[in-house]
Amino acid sequence: MNVLFIVRNDAGVKSGGDLIQSQYYKKVLEDEIDGLSVQYAHELSPKQLSSNNWDIIHAFNVERLLDYSKYITTNISAYKILSPILHPGYKPNVTNKIKTYIRAVLSKQPLPKLTHSISNTLEIFDFFTFLSTSEQEYFQNTFHRMKIESMVVINAVDQRLITDREFRDKDNELLIVGRIESRKNIISTINIVNKHFSYATLKIIGSKNKYQKAYFKQFQKLLRESPNVEYLGVRTHEEVLEIMRKTKVLLTLSNAEVSPLVDLEALACGCKVLTTTQSWTHLSSSKNVLFADPKNEIQVVNAVNMLLNNGFDYSVKEIVGWEEALAGLVGKYKSLQSQIKR
Repeated sequence: MNVLFIVRNDAGVKSGGDLIQSQYYKKVLEDEIDGLSVQYAHELSPKQLSSNNWDIIHAFNVERLLDYSKYITTNISAYKILSPILHPGYKPNVTNKIKTYIRAVLSKQPLPKLTHSISNTLEIFDFFTFLSTSEQEYFQNTFHRMKIESMVVINAVDQRLITDREFRDKDNELLIVGRIESRKNIISTINIVNKHFSYATLKIIGSKNKYQKAYFKQFQKLLRESPNVEYLGVRTHEEVLEIMRKTKVLLTLSNAEVSPLVDLEALACGCKVLTTTQSWTHLSSSKNVLFADPKNEIQVVNAVNMLLNNGFDYSVKEIVGWEEALAGLVGKYKSLQSQIKR
């Protein structure tokens, strides 16, 4: 069974949560289903993409859906699945279309047709998966005219992080993992740490957003003025996990997230999490997890204090492995495979 995964046209040079999520989907689906092969759209030529040999087209990230709308709308025979990965507050509008066009020009990728719309493209999908019931409800409220068939598939972690758990002595108080860009509120978070937690070490891991050079320069200036803050740049996944094991609290204070994988991995590594209220995460408040409005400084400070001064609850129940999380989707794919064989 031939499956085409569509993420973003710049996924090959700019990793993100949508790509990482899809990579785990690919691994589990190929491991669990005999005869299933997944290929990525951004790794294929336009001629290969135009092939009608796809049994299933599975797209991720509704905000970048127009990147490949030409191939989604013209491939009539394939069964089509969408995992929207929908940020809180997202609304389809002309700005989204223009940004899609500009990104394609800058990354020298195929130009999208501006005559296509998100709403019209959504109507050709047969099935939807959502990261939480909250994302599912928001999608249906945003596109209220659509009647859809769907399921919830929560984010998860590599099973090895659960079965072979390793904990370390903590030599670092605070950690941020994310691209250096305004949406992630990196600079405002550093300012809060400098003002209220100057005794604490803060490590930051992440690549710079090449479209936000001025923000990165401001970030570098602030680093020079912050002796307790260390920027580690880009690190391998294993290096990130090891740093999490030695850190007390991960800070995810973005303006908008969908369901941060990094929060789940931190918990699996014995690192507590302060995460944004602006997300669709399936996590709930606990001894290990607190939520804060990134624009509410008092809320952030109180939450950081609580997390730094309380111990970690090692009976973590908030996380599961990808095999368990994707069991329902694997079942859906197997059902489609049996129909295709007939």
